Amino acid sequence: MKVSVIVPVYNVEDYLEECINSILNQTLKDIEIICVDDGSTDHSYDILMELQKKDNRLIVLKQKNEFAGRARNKGIEIAQGEYLVFLDSDDFFEKNLLEHMYDACIRENADICVCDADNYDNAAKKYFDTGYYWRNALPLESPFSKKELGVNTFLFCYPMPWNKMFRKSLVDQYQLRFQKIRKTNDLGFVYLAIACAERITVVDEKLVHYRVGLSNSLQAKNKGMDKFFAEALIYLKEGLIERNLYQEVKASYNNLVMRTFVYEYKRQLRNEHLKMYEWFFKEGIPIFDIDAELLLPCNRKILGRYLSKAVNDKNGKLFRIHFCIQKFILKVTKRDMPYERIN
Repeated sequence: MKVSVIVPVYNVEDYLEECINSILNQTLKDIEIICVDDGSTDHSYDILMELQKKDNRLIVLKQKNEFAGRARNKGIEIAQGEYLVFLDSDDFFEKNLLEHMYDACIRENADICVCDADNYDNAAKKYFDTGYYWRNALPLESPFSKKELGVNTFLFCYPMPWNKMFRKSLVDQYQLRFQKIRKTNDLGFVYLAIACAERITVVDEKLVHYRVGLSNSLQAKNKGMDKFFAEALIYLKEGLIERNLYQEVKASYNNLVMRTFVYEYKRQLRNEHLKMYEWFFKEGIPIFDIDAELLLPCNRKILGRYLSKAVNDKNGKLFRIHFCIQKFILKVTKRDMPYERIN
């Protein structure tokens, strides 16, 4: 078995058949598709059972609603493939996704392969380019590892698993698993795998179409401050320490924390900004072991001198102004790069 494709499924009856068929119709045929129904309350499970009758490469498991992380872990436990891919059940894929990524892994003897993707606006029925990794953050030659990536180890790509292929033996050797939390359960798995990998390669093609604009998605339901991102970053740090990798990638981890904080701070409702500021500067900074000297210039400017200031509402409001001004300046001067340019 060359590739095991693991798909968590939850209430996606409108898109599920298109998703699974785009996997079954892949040009790489020596695959298995492990679908784990996460306690769906619509017809998703019934659709899977009907599709299974047509193709015995499709394996269907069922669990109560315990979220995508646990569903993916269940798939890992029974996967027989040389490589693993984790796809989402409301997306769809180019027919040569698995073949091109698997061929790159074999050619480069890679532990991980990363491909590009685009977004598909479900309402407008249009594709638009977002960019799911940064070519300028990568060495000119591949394969590469954290040694060549340096500070970009956790910065050259986003932490979603669905545009990556992982060697199964790497996952087994380092006992890599997804977190069992509702959101951001993939960050720890993906970045731990990248830190553990000796050889990483890239396929510079848009092979995944990520569906956006769905009213029932977790992203659409973001309201108010949650700290799932913090749980994920803590999980990553603990995993790095446990595997004796933390000091080697601390600079990248510090910058990842700042990038994640900036993203979460921007998306907060206005009345939640003070809560986010207070939590990050009072609790987050010590937990994440932030060292301003390790930060990229854009992150250092966002942090400003607030690392040493008292945490109170006044400084929280001043930070909001400082944050907005700095983000504007960085954007206008084109220095708002979340990575260090290598090439």
